[in-house]
Amino acid sequence: MSNVEAATITRTKKAIKEPPLYRVIYINDNTTTMKFVVESLVEFFDYTVDTATQLTVSIHEHGQAL
Repeated sequence: MSNVEAATITRTKKAIKEPPLYRVIYINDNTTTMKFVVESLVEFFDYTVDTATQLTVSIHEHGQAL
């Protein structure tokens, strides 16, 4: 009989987090209406009207928001 040793190799899986798909920066300007900004936040980013309105006011006061 031969003397054979068996080896076990253990591989660990690393959790890989997917990067976010995009980041959008809203910039205050003199052309875009606040109504349009609120509507776009509600339609494309699923904000509530109240949250979108608060964010729009913040954009207006600070010049931009992420």
